[in-house]
Amino acid sequence: MSIKKKVTQFIMISSIAMSATSIPQVHAESITPKHTAEGTVVYNEEFKKLDTNKWKVYDYGQESGYKEYKEFNTAIENDNLVMNSQRHCLADGEIPSKENISVKPCDEGKTTQYTSGRVENRKTLDGNTSYRIDIRAKVEWNGLKDATQPALWVRNNNVSYCAKPENSWGPLGEMDLFESWGDPTRMHSGVFLGCRYGTNFNNENKGLFEVKQAQVFQPGVLDNWHTWTLVYDKQNQTFEYLFDEKPVPIYNFWDTKDKKPSNNRANTGSLIKINEDYTLTEDQKKQILDQMYTIILNDHVHPDKIDDTKDFKQQRLLVDSVVIRQYDQSPYLMSNPSAPSSTTKPSSAPSSTTKPSSAPSSTT
Repeated sequence: MSIKKKVTQFIMISSIAMSATSIPQVHAESITPKHTAEGTVVYNEEFKKLDTNKWKVYDYGQESGYKEYKEFNTAIENDNLVMNSQRHCLADGEIPSKENISVKPCDEGKTTQYTSGRVENRKTLDGNTSYRIDIRAKVEWNGLKDATQPALWVRNNNVSYCAKPENSWGPLGEMDLFESWGDPTRMHSGVFLGCRYGTNFNNENKGLFEVKQAQVFQPGVLDNWHTWTLVYDKQNQTFEYLFDEKPVPIYNFWDTKDKKPSNNRANTGSLIKINEDYTLTEDQKKQILDQMYTIILNDHVHPDKIDDTKDFKQQRLLVDSVVIRQYDQSPYLMSNPSAPSSTTKPSSAPSSTTKPSSAPSSTT
């Protein structure tokens, strides 16, 4: 057999073997992990279509009022998931629809209402192992500060928000990769572990959390493509947020159970240390963390922050990809200066993931 035939045959066999393993292919524009080991890609969503077997598209009824999510605000465009926030002008008995969307203020006699888009992917993120989740997204901001609240976040399944009675505890786990209140120079990330219903420092009866918050202060957070990342190191009990592969510094610690939010945790690096930063028992940590988590992508409108007599331009949240990697041990490389000192070096065995190709992005 000639050398050419042998090479051709080898390529064919290799291609068949790779197809058989069904390794998820990662978007060309996704960031190759540098701050952590590559891990094993267990989920990759590129939004070629909106698969309703994977994603629940919210379509709340009229009883949700201003805060309702409508299915027509969610669509796939150019391989991106797009969620719109917009104003509607409603005549008597009318419900929000594509036909009554309006940028301009509503005429006298019509009711002003706002709608947004939201999707959830249930039982995708496994909290029983170390993981890394990357979400590449962009907010096409409408220019109104505090009026909207786009968010990329995860929370554990089938857990209610701080159910009554007074002082009852609930194993809620919520991690916000990205959250904005219409400020193009800053964004927030936070880890909420455990909640109870009670009276806060303002004497309000509501859900109370222990929250470690990280923030990015940088122009261009909105209106540009970015990758937001959450890294969970189960071995060392830490969380860390990355913004375009750079660690996000901790800004403050909100202990809403017994004191006001403070900045006493600022300048302490980027690692959120569960055993040091939260007052949780081992059983409570297990109830919160060792669960399946839901991925939630949404925009949200705050009508009380909007002047109904002025224009309200459509705002769009675009999501290009969602990638989840799992790790058998700590996800950090020993060369990473921010990694916990007790971190075990990942195995040097080849990763089962395929390195993203250098092909140009299909998005603009």
